[in-house]
Amino acid sequence: LSAPAAPAPTPIPVTGQAVACSRPPATDRASWLEDGFDLQPLEGGDLVELRPAHGSWEPRRYLPGVTRYFEEGHSRCLVGTRGLLGEGWDARSVNVLVDLTGVTTTTSVHQLRGRTLRLDPELPRKVADNWDVVCIAPDHPMGLADYSRFVRKHRNYFGLTGNGEIESGVSHVDAALSPFGPPPPQEVAGINALLLGQPEKREEVYNRWGIGAHYQNLPTQTIPVHFGRPPGLARRPLHSTAS
Repeated sequence: LSAPAAPAPTPIPVTGQAVACSRPPATDRASWLEDGFDLQPLEGGDLVELRPAHGSWEPRRYLPGVTRYFEEGHSRCLVGTRGLLGEGWDARSVNVLVDLTGVTTTTSVHQLRGRTLRLDPELPRKVADNWDVVCIAPDHPMGLADYSRFVRKHRNYFGLTGNGEIESGVSHVDAALSPFGPPPPQEVAGINALLLGQPEKREEVYNRWGIGAHYQNLPTQTIPVHFGRPPGLARRPLHSTAS
């Protein structure tokens, strides 16, 4: 909440035991839940926690109200645990996911990203941006563990590449990424800058997906070959002769 960009999305952190928000809109948000709430100040100045004045505090009491508040645009950012905002939680307008979890199983990865892939009748050309936050520390003994989790997450997850192919693996995030190890430190800033520009291309990305076009749902095996130098092929057309 102290970040310069935080006031615009008006974030709401939720857990299995608490709902928090900034103080100015707290009364408005409480009215979306039910009557009889107390606002308890938390460390951090402007942060308060919503607590019921009577009875127990359970997700089934506050999560539906928080979700409606979010769906109607009063808040543009929910921060929560995978158990609360994972399988079974449905908000069709969500179009951005920032995955800070450590889950890597195929089922869990698909379920988590499925929160943003819901069709929204109010936005027929909806495109979802799903993000992984990866920490790389080459000099630390466990400094590549996060990147290894990132690779496992995308091993069986299909996405659109820059050239219009649909493939699984980290290369669909960016062609410079390899499943065998992270990019050199000097290349990280460039990759980040390129990826941060992707949300501005939602219309282009929607068209590249070819929604409604004929396709075959058959995965195939491919082997990418990268050359560190020109492969030495002739610049003129090659002709075969029969002997």
